[in-house]
Amino acid sequence: MPAPYSSLVARRHISSSNPISISETDILVAGSVAVDLSCDYVPLQPNASVSLVPHTSNPAVITQAVGGVAHNVATAAHLIGNGTAVRLCSFVSNDLAGSVIMSSLKERGLDVSAIMILSGNAENPVQTAQYVAINDGNKDLAMAMADMRIISTPMDDFTLWKTTIEASKAKWVVVDSNWDESVMFRWLKEAKRTGASVVVEPVSVEKAEKLFPPKAAKE
Repeated sequence: MPAPYSSLVARRHISSSNPISISETDILVAGSVAVDLSCDYVPLQPNASVSLVPHTSNPAVITQAVGGVAHNVATAAHLIGNGTAVRLCSFVSNDLAGSVIMSSLKERGLDVSAIMILSGNAENPVQTAQYVAINDGNKDLAMAMADMRIISTPMDDFTLWKTTIEASKAKWVVVDSNWDESVMFRWLKEAKRTGASVVVEPVSVEKAEKLFPPKAAKE
């Protein structure tokens, strides 16, 4: 994967074609928003085993929804209501999945002003995040695959996110671990500097390890 996958493309478009609203908010949630595919195994024969059959195609019911850890947190906070203003900070591509996400969020009344719409090219493609869950016949998760490259690539320019944190004057900043490690710690550092209370969503066992890097990664 080319190094500029997110960082250079994001730097070009954030600063010009898709500026961030800098109005105040109560809760900033920074992290992934994705198209989720849920694949539920449905055996063709009654009373068959609910276990997936490896190394072959399994019959399934496949459904699609908007997900992503940060999106789920922002949605929950938004639904609580009580006048709480919630802003989701993330990236989508200008592909079909990105359009579906933006339309869905707007219909539900979520603030999309800090979701950056990126574009790529043949050399540096940019794809909206996707998550695929493979469930057994009991709808218990058997395996999942997450393509979060649009948000997990290092960024060489954090200026606009820094401006967003400062101008939002948020009481709470929630950061998920889908960010690149260095970017995640920039979110935490800048949020703490403004006096906001900070919450980290570890996402998964593997990504939770980002919270305990060598000292140099935190600085």
